Parts: sequence; structure tokens; C-alpha cells
Amino acid sequence: MNNIIAIVDDCEDDIFAIKKMILKQNSDYKIVDFTDPEDALVKLRQDKVDCIILDYYFPLMNGLEFIKEFRSYNDDTPIIFLTGQGNENVAAESIQAGAFHYIIKSEISGESLHNCILKGILKSDLDRKERSYNEFIKTMTNIIPVPLFYKDKNGIYLGCNKAFEEFIGLNKDEIIGKTVYDISEKNDAETYANRDRQLLDNPGTTQTYEHEYVNPNNMRKYVIFKKVTYRDSLGNVSGIIGIVNDITEIKERETELTSKTYYDSLTGIFNRRYFDECVEIEWKKCKRKNEPLCLIMLDIDFFKNYNDTYGHQEGDNCLHNVAQEIKLSLLRPSDIAVRYGGEEFVVILPNTKLNGAYRVAERIRQNIINRGIKHVASAVSDVVTLSQGIAEMSDINDTVDKCLRNADQSLYEAKKNGRNTIRCLSVYDNNQEEGEEG
Repeated sequence: MNNIIAIVDDCEDDIFAIKKMILKQNSDYKIVDFTDPEDALVKLRQDKVDCIILDYYFPLMNGLEFIKEFRSYNDDTPIIFLTGQGNENVAAESIQAGAFHYIIKSEISGESLHNCILKGILKSDLDRKERSYNEFIKTMTNIIPVPLFYKDKNGIYLGCNKAFEEFIGLNKDEIIGKTVYDISEKNDAETYANRDRQLLDNPGTTQTYEHEYVNPNNMRKYVIFKKVTYRDSLGNVSGIIGIVNDITEIKERETELTSKTYYDSLTGIFNRRYFDECVEIEWKKCKRKNEPLCLIMLDIDFFKNYNDTYGHQEGDNCLHNVAQEIKLSLLRPSDIAVRYGGEEFVVILPNTKLNGAYRVAERIRQNIINRGIKHVASAVSDVVTLSQGIAEMSDINDTVDKCLRNADQSLYEAKKNGRNTIRCLSVYDNNQEEGEEG
């Protein structure tokens, strides 16, 4: 479609000269002209054009007044301002008022005017697309049910969704441009800011942590923050994006289960008793929905050597840290970490196939290594590592006992094959195999 150029100038000769210059550069332009700026404002409110070439001098309205009036209802269309020699201050004011560019009349040429028109139309098109994209992002983030926010690397909030406003108890206008110190209690703000600094020091990683706080309604809440850094177009770290999961109900359920001795006091995760009751229930749920279930059996490599080297107190600390890292590595509320006994753990993964369980196991393996618990007595690493065995139940006739035996057999194979590794076995498969990572 041909671009439409509007010329607003009270001099017919100047209009003719400008038309001639423009059409010589591109004869496909459609040109409309106005000698009366007020008439132009009325018509241009109704009829869209792609660019406006505007003179400064008019009997009743100058070009600056025209720009301000036009910008009151149109932010898009680029305006090229024509001014005389020595009117550079006026030209600068025109840019502040909303003109795209200015050209001194005595220096105007067809080529310079045409280039300016092209740049103005291109910038206007890019601005419209950016606004459309920003509106899309705003709409998309607002339909996300979990609180979402993003801030710059100085900790200043740049945006958030409706769910985050409700989470904080403030309107967006009270959040944007502020820091955690402005919108949170001091102790909470210190925690958030320290975590942000840790994340900015390690860009490219995902930060996950639990936090307990009292909300504006004086209710105790438990949440999990998940945060990542984001980069600008040059690849430089610009800030942080985060989401907040309210796990208050889960915490309350955990508290209730604690009273029934379902928790292991040393590690803070579920114990063998809870596993024995839970795994059968979860398997029945999966069978009803025709979904698979996987078990991961995990064992700390050379844990006896660890105890012998560092002592039982440090051994207990190691068990606790490993258990918590396993728990934090599970991304779904339905996934369950259990201390099975000694240095052995089990993870229950409902609605999960072998390849999915393998990805979970690999994430756990890497997170344990990244935790960096020193282990000079290990034969495979200078830090604590895990061997893991995976088994899957997917047939209605599968049993938990058989799945456990297969997971244990897989764990044995992982140890036999060098430790700090993962092996998989389905309940109906007698051949040991590694699961898919994809």
C-alpha cells in the first residue's frame, strides 16, 4: 500500500516545491496538503496519514502549537518540522513537543527529506509493534495465576501482574519504581535483596528458595520464589524475573503430617512410614487415570567413608543437606522426597515416564554436585555425589514391591558402573538400560 504524506504549510509555492522533491524520490507516495493548520488538525483526526511535513510559521497557530494539539490524540504519526536558519531553539522545542525530526528550510533537499520520511515511517511502525508486543506481554502476564514480577539489576521494580499486586497487597502504581525496601518489611526486604545479589553474581542459573512472611492481612504465609536473570539486546544482564508460589496449604498439610510422625526429624523430609502409606495411594490414583508412576532410589556415594572422615555430626548435616537439595529439585507439588533409611532416599514421581524421571534424577545429581559438600574420602569426586536407580510402573498389574525391587536393582547397577550415575529399569523389563534425557 502506498504511503500517504501530509504537507501543512500556508505557502502554496512551498507546498509545490516540497511535493516535487518528494515525488522525484518516490512517485508512489500519495500526498495531501493543507494551508490551514486548524483544518489539517480536523482532517488528520479522521484520516490516517503515514507522515506529516509541518512548517513553523502560520498566522493564527505556530507549528509547536500544532504538534502539541496533534499529539493529544495521535502518538504514532511522525512529524518532520521545517524551520528557518537560526531557529535551532525552536527546532529543539519541536522535538520536545513530539516531532520526529526537523530540517532547516535553506538546507532541504529531496534526498534528505525522503530519507527522513523513510526513517520516520519505519520508527513509527516499530513503535506501534513494540506497543502491541508490550500490550500482549501485559495481557499474557495478567492471565498467569501465579504472582510474577521483574526488576532491573538495581532492584527497582519495572513490572508485575495482577496476581503479584494481590500477593503484595499494593496497586501496581505503588510497586513500579520502588524496591523491596519500599514495599516489604525490613527483614523480608533484606532476605529478598541478598538473594537478588546472589543471583546477579551467578547469571544464567535458576534461584529457588522458600520464605515465610506475614502478609498485609497479618496472616502467616509460606512461599517459594523462583528467579532468573534476563539480558538486554547486547547480552548484558539487565535484571531479574521472578514468580512466587504460595505453598501455605502444603506447609499446613506438612505440619499436620508431622503430628502423625510422617517426617524424618534429621532431614526434615518424609520418612519411611509416610512412603509406605503414600506410595500405594499414589499408584492407585495413577492406575485410575491410566498414568505411569516412577520411583527413584538414591544413595549417597561412600557415605561410610564420609562418617569415618568427618564424624557422625557432620554425617548428619550431610544427610540433612542432601535431603533438602533433593526436595528443592522437585518442581511439582505432587513429587515426593522420602528418607528411606540410612543414607538412602526415594523419590515418588506420579504421572511420570522413565525419560521424565531420568531428567529429574539428572537435575538432582547436578544440584547435589553444585551444592559442593566436601568429601575427600570419596573415590569418584571431591564432593558428595549420588548414585540413583529408577523404575517405572505403567501396567495395571504392576506392584509397588516389584517396582521397589527394580529401583533397588537399578541402584545396584549404578553403583557397579562407577557411582555418581543413573540407571533405569521398567517393572516389566529385565534388561538394564539408561533412560532418555530428552
